[in-house]
Amino acid sequence: MKRSIFSASSLAVLASSHPLEARQYPTLPKAPDTWSGGDTLCASLECKQNALAFAFTYGFPLYPFGATIIDKDTVPTNFLIHQRELVSADEKAIVRPNADTLYTNIFYDISTSDLEITVPDFKQFGEGRFGVWPFYDQYGDNFANIGTVSNITHGKFLVKYDLENIGVFIKGAPAGYDGWIGMGTTYGIGINRIEVTNTTEDIEKATQIQDQMKIAQVPRNSTVAPRLDLDVFKRPGYWPSNNTSIPQAVLHQTAYFAPYNLPKVAEDRPWVNQTLENAGMRHGIWTQPPGTNLSAAVGAANASVEALFTAPGTVFPVGKNWALYDDKVVGDFENWYQARYFTAGWGYLAVQPSQAVYPSLIDIDSVGTNQALLFEFSGRPTLKQSSFWSMTLYDGEGYFIPNELNRFALGDRSNLTFPDGSPLYVNGEPAGDDAPFKMLVQPVDVEPPANWTSNWLPAPSGGGDLQVTLRWYGATENMEENGDYVYPKVMVIDAIRA
Repeated sequence: MKRSIFSASSLAVLASSHPLEARQYPTLPKAPDTWSGGDTLCASLECKQNALAFAFTYGFPLYPFGATIIDKDTVPTNFLIHQRELVSADEKAIVRPNADTLYTNIFYDISTSDLEITVPDFKQFGEGRFGVWPFYDQYGDNFANIGTVSNITHGKFLVKYDLENIGVFIKGAPAGYDGWIGMGTTYGIGINRIEVTNTTEDIEKATQIQDQMKIAQVPRNSTVAPRLDLDVFKRPGYWPSNNTSIPQAVLHQTAYFAPYNLPKVAEDRPWVNQTLENAGMRHGIWTQPPGTNLSAAVGAANASVEALFTAPGTVFPVGKNWALYDDKVVGDFENWYQARYFTAGWGYLAVQPSQAVYPSLIDIDSVGTNQALLFEFSGRPTLKQSSFWSMTLYDGEGYFIPNELNRFALGDRSNLTFPDGSPLYVNGEPAGDDAPFKMLVQPVDVEPPANWTSNWLPAPSGGGDLQVTLRWYGATENMEENGDYVYPKVMVIDAIRA
């Protein structure tokens, strides 16, 4: 199976559009003295090299966290940053973004206060709309969700720091709240999603829902960490530049943030602490152990991911060259640090399978100049109420492919048709009896006949590398590894020309 695992060289491509400015930054706060206790017996070069590989694997998700803010002058914390339009082909902040949801970004900081949030009813304009307010720690672990396919759909909640009770709870909610969220790290990130169709009217409805989202700080008596300073990523050495490689930046970021963002699994905290110190991290500062090799550390990190994906119980084939990952690979990582590293590059801020299922296409990652990919679906995907599905196409780096149709995905809100020309859906609802249908992935400069236009996803001009992502938001059990749904057959064919 081919995967988007980063090498040192491919990581550099992602960072090239985010140069460091020459500016002055305040001194970083000192990490607490309790972040100590490295294994003093780790005296060999081999031990230090292994520790360095783990530290890079462990801390890498901080890199895409920083990428979301690095090109912005000022980013406030505990503030709702609404996206009022769908993501375009010009945007590069997130790898493999959705083409059919409005986003709201949040950078959480509960170092000195709790938070009060209000999650609106996403279905207020109709039962069919999907929406979710997901919570992520700073490493991208999706530890809680409130939304249309969750047990808790909307209301007012208190977010507080809690190392032992991580998730969303109703029992024990303070007076005036519908529940509370325990957050195990002092800093975090959120990217709320509201399903939309690409029409002015529907986007306006979604923005009204966004405007009902609320977040406010609630004072408390204790301080657990310094306030989150997002400008740390713009400090020399903490973001890639001519003088700083991506692995170096990641390790500096890890040394700074790890003391205040402990592992989710309590039993891991002592040995992770020790291993990070063995990798050269002390008091919030990273110094590379003499004789160690960063390129070898990145190579070892990638090899550990390959080992994980070849282990039984990680990948589940569902037929026709499609596979699903174990729950701990997508969203809810627990202590699968290799999986967390992989997903930070493959699909940063993916949600748990309880919210969405992401089938992966095996061994097809490009299309030739005069070729096309034909997807033969057995029928409509089966979903829960207030859910949706889409197939999204990206270039080899995970970004949208520019095209005159401004089309990056097809799904149940698109004008898909059956072979006889009848629609699959009307206003997002199934139209008529279910039946097989086809979708075409073909280079943007090779236009297909008119009867294919509605079912065409434009691939890179002249052919080239690509990534295909299916998303089943609110999937029924029928769509999972033991379900009866027959996944689409994918064939490489000659381009279908007009």
